[in-house]
Amino acid sequence: MSPPGRPKGEVRKAQPEGSPMSPPGRPKGEVRKAQPEGSPMSPPRRSVVAPDSGRAGPVLRNVHGHTLDALGAAIVGGRYPPGFGVPPEPTLCAEYGVSRTVVREAIKSLVAKGIVVTGPKVGTRVLPPDQWNWFDPDVVAWQGRAGLSREFLNDLQELRRIVEPAAVRLAASRATAQDVEDMESAFAGMRQSIEQGGDYVTHDLRFHQGLLRASHNRMLVQMSKALGALLRTSF
Repeated sequence: MSPPGRPKGEVRKAQPEGSPMSPPGRPKGEVRKAQPEGSPMSPPRRSVVAPDSGRAGPVLRNVHGHTLDALGAAIVGGRYPPGFGVPPEPTLCAEYGVSRTVVREAIKSLVAKGIVVTGPKVGTRVLPPDQWNWFDPDVVAWQGRAGLSREFLNDLQELRRIVEPAAVRLAASRATAQDVEDMESAFAGMRQSIEQGGDYVTHDLRFHQGLLRASHNRMLVQMSKALGALLRTSF
């Protein structure tokens, strides 16, 4: 016989854990095992989308680049002569419409290029041109905007007379088939530009830079980048 049931309509009360009628619970001290993701007993995983923190990076770099370009061109162009100081940060911030952080980063870049020096007592002072890094493409470009002096062009010609013949001797014994093909292609582009019209300067630069690369000397290969900027400015 089955045991007598509860009267109709009666609701069973919840029994406290551990009572004789309650379902067996976990032993004291037992740790519940983590359920594998996607199992019926595991809680749904909350999707968290991280904010796009990289958007400000390119913008900040772009602002820094414009500020560096404007301030560097002003110095090389003679607005702030060698031996004189550059205006303080608040003045530069107001002039270029940027924050102090941007101005400080631009000054750091100019220090690295040998154009200015900073100090607690001297502030930011412009150095003489013979201390500027003339192998830096930015410095060369700023000088090109300001105008190329006869002295600058003479220095460039002397550098080419020293470097290029040595590079030719090395390239004659070290150039690979790809090096020769690149120089022949550049030479053909120069000839076509003369006969039919076109961008002669680009092909000429490719030829000279290819010649330095064909030397397979790491120092000369690095110099090809600087010479490229110098040659482009001189045309």
